[in-house]
Amino acid sequence: MSFGIGGKPYINLDNYIDLYNLDNIHPEICRGLAKADPNAIKGSQEIKPNSINPHGQGYEIKPLFESHNEYQNLPTYSDIFKDGQDLDYNELTYYLKYCLGGYDLHTVYKLIDENTANWSSLADYFPELCVWIENLHRNIFSKITDVTVIALESAGIPWEHKDPNSSNSVPEFIHVRQSTKRPFYILDNEGNKTYIKSRVSWFNETCWHGGYPINSPTYNIRIDGSFTECFKSQILNYD
Repeated sequence: MSFGIGGKPYINLDNYIDLYNLDNIHPEICRGLAKADPNAIKGSQEIKPNSINPHGQGYEIKPLFESHNEYQNLPTYSDIFKDGQDLDYNELTYYLKYCLGGYDLHTVYKLIDENTANWSSLADYFPELCVWIENLHRNIFSKITDVTVIALESAGIPWEHKDPNSSNSVPEFIHVRQSTKRPFYILDNEGNKTYIKSRVSWFNETCWHGGYPINSPTYNIRIDGSFTECFKSQILNYD
């Protein structure tokens, strides 16, 4: 699949999305992150092969998924292996971080239940955000299939990664950032970086993309689905 969308590295969607009302519910989103934290997903213990370049930004780190692989390959009589056996997912994440040096400062909140395609139990912590997202049905999405809030701790590294896709078309989604303070970029086929300057964007997720750490925590919201034909025509023809 080629780089970019419609001849551009990314599509700036700031003028199409209601950021004013989103910013007004920022306190609720922060409260939701705090209240739903125990049931969110802490870090990525497993990844798709060849989808993450954890050292792409030049940091010497040992990503969590490498620690998880190391843990899985330990002999069953190992104390490290035995002491991790009764831990749930998030407990094992913390265990791998401190015991084997795993690094991953992401927390993932899945607001759509993948089995029912309805709002998940975590969505109850973000009622106004869910209303805001539902309003995107009016002129942005004909169907919404997934909603994910991703929180990144202070000094957390947004992995340089790509999302493998077997389709010939670019998956349709909007990527909403809390702010533009954290540098976020997409790489072309020669490895050149284009920094995404907008708060809301659509880009080709099969291309490598990532960011850099800053000294404050941030979150972003990804909404997947199918764009309305009217909206898609607008943004692809907009100059």
